[in-house]
Amino acid sequence: MKVQRAHITEIIGNSDVETTCVATGQAALRAIKENTYDALILDLGLPDVSGLDVLEEIRQIRPSRLPVLVYTAKDLNTHEAARLKILAESVIIKSPESECPPLG
Repeated sequence: MKVQRAHITEIIGNSDVETTCVATGQAALRAIKENTYDALILDLGLPDVSGLDVLEEIRQIRPSRLPVLVYTAKDLNTHEAARLKILAESVIIKSPESECPPLG
């Protein structure tokens, strides 16, 4: 996950865009409560809590519709996909074919 965070940071413009990277859902929620962000990129495969639950809580913390881009390799069932469609602006599904090349 650390390599993927670094790659995403590089893609979105690490020289002219300020990024905050966290490794867990709880850390993301703390950051959202303590800071203001222009957008959020979220992987649903979090090590500590459900990414969908984190997203629902973010929507309660920031009801002004913080733009959220979901980036995940998680296979979503019908219920999860419907729930996600309501909560997120965009969903990017990672597949083995779309894996990021190593940084360097």
